Amino acid sequence: MLKFLFFFLFFISVSWAMPVIQIGCELYDENGGLIKRFPGSMCHFEESGDRIQVNYEDIQYINANEKVLWSAPGVHHHQLKVDSERNELAILGETSHNIFGCETRFDTIEIYDMKTGRKKHVVDFRDVFEKKIIQVSREYAFLKKLYMRNSKNYLCDTTHVNSFFQITKNPISKKIPAFAEGNWLVNFSFTGYVLIFDRDFKKVLWHRNIELPGINFHDIQSTPEGKILLYVNNHFSASEPKRPYSAIAEIDPLVNGKEAIKVYDMKYQGKKFYQALAGGMQLLPNQRKLASVYTPQEGHMAAYFDKNWNVEKKFTPKPAPFGSGGQVFQEARLINLNTFFKNYRGPF
Repeated sequence: MLKFLFFFLFFISVSWAMPVIQIGCELYDENGGLIKRFPGSMCHFEESGDRIQVNYEDIQYINANEKVLWSAPGVHHHQLKVDSERNELAILGETSHNIFGCETRFDTIEIYDMKTGRKKHVVDFRDVFEKKIIQVSREYAFLKKLYMRNSKNYLCDTTHVNSFFQITKNPISKKIPAFAEGNWLVNFSFTGYVLIFDRDFKKVLWHRNIELPGINFHDIQSTPEGKILLYVNNHFSASEPKRPYSAIAEIDPLVNGKEAIKVYDMKYQGKKFYQALAGGMQLLPNQRKLASVYTPQEGHMAAYFDKNWNVEKKFTPKPAPFGSGGQVFQEARLINLNTFFKNYRGPF
């Protein structure tokens, strides 16, 4: 009886607080107060009360009663996406290949059947470059010899895929078929490459090298107009060539990816901020946005921006998300979980 009463009171409280902000597997209200902390570094919540929970070493599908229905081992990072129509889960992973005598990281995208956990397909970006974009792969001009402190398995890094996005309905697809709804945008952080795969991740339909004065891009997505947005971590201005800051790049593919780029400076209290390691954004109604930010004074936080990318409201999660110094701030998402909490039967 007491357990039921506690669940009822908790449900009323979180329903009142909806929508919530999701950072990693933690849920916060709009003032940064913790609502619920699930284990794991990445989560996806289903209306049924089920969830997908990702740790660094495995994926788990957990039902509303906290029973693990399936799990799959593997190294996963940055983002997972769900294609609800196909009941498929796509998640970033990694592998390595020896290139010019250096054991080199190449990223992968793994596609799973959400019902069974069966791995249906794996995209290895070494194959993508060698078979699909041959003029780039032959030179390996983009190879970045970075010592990876978090891995003993390789010394070099190349593609470094850290975000992908399923394209929504947009008018540009009438002129560029690759931008059709359901296809996938993928970005390479260090090289500035943007690719579009078909819905099956079997074929590269479009690719472009985005030239910006800086490296490290996160959280690629498309707008309802069909433009591409990138969270640019290390941007440089002509007036301050040695001082990096974070910005949003908007690419219009109807012109040319190298020429139709607009860069929006994100400002907090009139000053540019610098989110060095991660970065996420979400388009909201009325041209508002939600984005993760970082300031030396306040650390990691999330903020609402107006149409001109000025901060309207910000919050610092308390307590901080698990691993808050790293990739959990890749995404800060405003989501509605009323139906999830209505059906969830796990502990609080």
